[in-house]
Amino acid sequence: MRNKLIKTVLISGSLTMLLSSCRDRNKLVEPPPPTVTVQKPVVRDVVAYSEFSGYTHAAKSVEIDARVSGVLEKMYFVPGQQVKKGDMLFLIEQSEYQAALDKANADLAKAKAEQKLAEATLIRKKNAFKDNAISEVDVLEAEANLAIAAASIKQMEAAVADAARKFSYTEIKAPIDGQISRNMVSVGNLISLPANAYLGSVVNNLKMYVYFSISEKAVLRMLNHVKKSGAGKPVPIQLGLGNEGDFPLTGELNYIDNKVDKDTGTIQLRATFKNEDNYLKDGLYARVRIASQQVKGALMVPEYAVSKNQRGSYLLVANDKNIVEVRPVELGVSDNGEVQIKKGITAEDRVITIGLLKARLNSPVNPEMTNEKAGK
Repeated sequence: MRNKLIKTVLISGSLTMLLSSCRDRNKLVEPPPPTVTVQKPVVRDVVAYSEFSGYTHAAKSVEIDARVSGVLEKMYFVPGQQVKKGDMLFLIEQSEYQAALDKANADLAKAKAEQKLAEATLIRKKNAFKDNAISEVDVLEAEANLAIAAASIKQMEAAVADAARKFSYTEIKAPIDGQISRNMVSVGNLISLPANAYLGSVVNNLKMYVYFSISEKAVLRMLNHVKKSGAGKPVPIQLGLGNEGDFPLTGELNYIDNKVDKDTGTIQLRATFKNEDNYLKDGLYARVRIASQQVKGALMVPEYAVSKNQRGSYLLVANDKNIVEVRPVELGVSDNGEVQIKKGITAEDRVITIGLLKARLNSPVNPEMTNEKAGK
């Protein structure tokens, strides 16, 4: 009986200890607040930009057209190569034009001979008239024949010049330095004007234009910004291509059209860019950015810190008690990965930039500051 009592006491004690141990293990322990990265807005002056679409166009580009008909006999270049001004490009059959030039020269020589005869005849008749051997009418007739001979010479000289000009058109030379296109007519084919006069083109890419159109309001903002920045200074234009996210090239505005298109309410502008490395090609889609205004003392935060919902944009902020708050904000200009906050926060607020998914509204966080207040 005593042994049973001892066993009962031991079992009861063991159960009490086990239950106590289980209660200790099941006690709820609050997790620590999540760690997030915060920073205060950067206060700085920024320039607002407006972006537009356009296209590139070589400052020097010449289409090569045949100016006389004939068989294309020779081609002196490889398509796509660089050529110099004056280099031979094409040769059109010359025999017909050489014959026309020779005939014009022969006609001119004949006219000059007839002029000499008319001059001699006039001298002889004037002498005869002095001796009363002929009438005055004969002298007048000789003078008229000399004038006709002189006019004939001028006519023949014009014919020679025209024949020489047409003959020169059989040799087609590069009008400018640049890269030549492929030939549009192959050697051996007949060039018949005007059906197949176009032979190719030469493009010089050392300087490139970019044409783009902007609204009337945008150009007025730009001109106002230029006036405030300093009239007479070149207006910088930044350029990016379709496969570029930024604007790596900088050029200058060099042309504004003289009127606004009434149908579209836009005006065309042109910027010029140096292109010595031949990076830009004629006809590319281009994105341009132009300064439109300057914002003093803007509150700037990283763009990735801004969230959006149906009500608009907002930021998550850790208040002075490290509790997460939502701040609806009004966005302004963007610059270099940052965006201006026009309304909704102050320069002292600690904006959550990293760990947004861990931050819960009205819940505590462990903020880690990444920068001091701007300007310090």
